[in-house]
Amino acid sequence: MKIMDNISENSPLEKVSKWNEIGLFFKTRSKEPWQHPEFVLYFIFFVVIMGGISIWASLYIESHNKEFNHNNVLTNIFSFIVVIITTGSIEMAFAGNKYIKNLLFIISVIVTLLSIFTYLAFFKSHNPNLYFLAVPFFIFSIFIWWIANAENANLTQDFFVIQSDRSKELNNSLDDYDKK
Repeated sequence: MKIMDNISENSPLEKVSKWNEIGLFFKTRSKEPWQHPEFVLYFIFFVVIMGGISIWASLYIESHNKEFNHNNVLTNIFSFIVVIITTGSIEMAFAGNKYIKNLLFIISVIVTLLSIFTYLAFFKSHNPNLYFLAVPFFIFSIFIWWIANAENANLTQDFFVIQSDRSKELNNSLDDYDKK
């Protein structure tokens, strides 16, 4: 039985569609993480800086060579893209409500296959014009990771406060047990 079958013609839910749901999914997941500094710092430091260490290292090495080898830099950028898109797509495939789960799964598979195809198509390329493709793909890959991990409880909840509260509750329950 479909969700839309139970909605009356006069209901405001009548106009809800998968397009609206997927748009709302991406909109809320692109905005929510900004409210959590720990998420933003994790993203910048661990995903972009540490995750892209091979990109930054190849840029540094090539900038000190007599002849700049674009192949090394581009290979590292496209490798980063595949890894970030794949991990983000796997996470995104299992996110969202039941209404858009299949659509998210399809999007995840398409995006992953597209990133792998792009990597293989331009592997070992020396064409510096590929930066015009690599940079937007790089931005797209970190956007996918951002969307996929937007509700990651370890990055968006006050984990240490929750753990501290749980420790206090456990301590209180043990104190109550000792008093018996």
